[in-house]
Amino acid sequence: MTALCSGGTSSAKTGVADTIIFTAGALSSLLNNKGGYWATLAAPLLGVLAYEATSLCSTDPPAQPTITDVEYQALLQLGPWDDLQSALIKLKDIATRLIWFDMCECDSVATPALPVTTLDPPANVTIPQYGGTGSCPQPRARLGVPLVTASPIPPYANVTRILFPGFPIYQSVTDAVNESQDIILIPPNWTTLLATSDLVSGTTTGSFGYAVTIQVFNSGRTTITSVPNVVVTSGTPHKVQSGGPYTINHSTARYLSVITQHVASGIAVDGVVDYQLEIGCSGASSSGLDCCSDPSVIALLSQLMQQVNLIQRQQVPFAYVPGAVHSGLTGTGEITVQGLLGALVELTTVSTVVGEESGTPDQTFEAGWIAWGNADGFSAREFITNESLLSLPPLAGQYTRIGYTLSVGVVATITELVREP
Repeated sequence: MTALCSGGTSSAKTGVADTIIFTAGALSSLLNNKGGYWATLAAPLLGVLAYEATSLCSTDPPAQPTITDVEYQALLQLGPWDDLQSALIKLKDIATRLIWFDMCECDSVATPALPVTTLDPPANVTIPQYGGTGSCPQPRARLGVPLVTASPIPPYANVTRILFPGFPIYQSVTDAVNESQDIILIPPNWTTLLATSDLVSGTTTGSFGYAVTIQVFNSGRTTITSVPNVVVTSGTPHKVQSGGPYTINHSTARYLSVITQHVASGIAVDGVVDYQLEIGCSGASSSGLDCCSDPSVIALLSQLMQQVNLIQRQQVPFAYVPGAVHSGLTGTGEITVQGLLGALVELTTVSTVVGEESGTPDQTFEAGWIAWGNADGFSAREFITNESLLSLPPLAGQYTRIGYTLSVGVVATITELVREP
């Protein structure tokens, strides 16, 4: 029984495999296609998600989690560890919710639609988007104009992704005008829209032509208006949107999409048009896309830089600094460590059972040993061969404990060696 299905049962949709597997790439596509572009950078951290369809679909999807701005920053910066773990658990729940709505259905009642707020960005987080101060994109593309007879307009007529590559993509709600469509969030500094089209190929008859339409949506992602069509006919090889630039009212207009279509009553073949959308921006000239200040690119580069820095500092460090000090160690035992480069073992008391040979440095015999390990076990032991042993194993970062065995009467101090800041 599932609460989502009003207490009734639910099961996998027809054709869904017994085992559902989502790779990192598939998860990124799923998150982006449902309007969660903000989450795609972290999708690879989830690894591969696998579900048994019967088990997944026979119960309710996870409750909608709330990712905080602190957790969102942890996803971008790969830390702090506790915030990152919390964010990944919530992100997995979001992904599982999306997969449930795609793969499962109610058996006896209509399956509720995926809530449009499922992938809304975390609170106080500015979603990466184009069109900030100083940039005003002018998208251009050669578009196919297919026959569209269905109403509402089906998704295959939508060309939003073509005109706005790299933009966060959301999904609209099916209404009287459109089925669910790709839409983009309108940046706050966009002020006007003016479209032009040139006919490349096709057959037009009289007033029947090839239409490219901008649809405008409200905060609920339902259509509120259509910017006047740019309809290219045989008599207008270069067509400018009628009525001049469309002024964006940001109090009601939150999203937009672009669709291409022609109707059957007058045109026998699909057409091709060259389309350009001139976007007016406040405080900026039409200078094209300012890619170098795009927050999504900056976030990705920042994440890559942090990963490269971590690799460099852990595998080929320029230096190390002393960390926690464990003194007064005798007999046998172990200390808990995390993410070290190595350890310094110093003998503070040496008993008569320890042999010594003069040299540089003086060599000790039978003082004891250490062994690096983790939850799976220990590596080979490393004998303490002088009174100040520097241990720098190549995989020190993999170890979470150091075991020690000291001869009778020997007292040692182990100092953790950590990455330089």
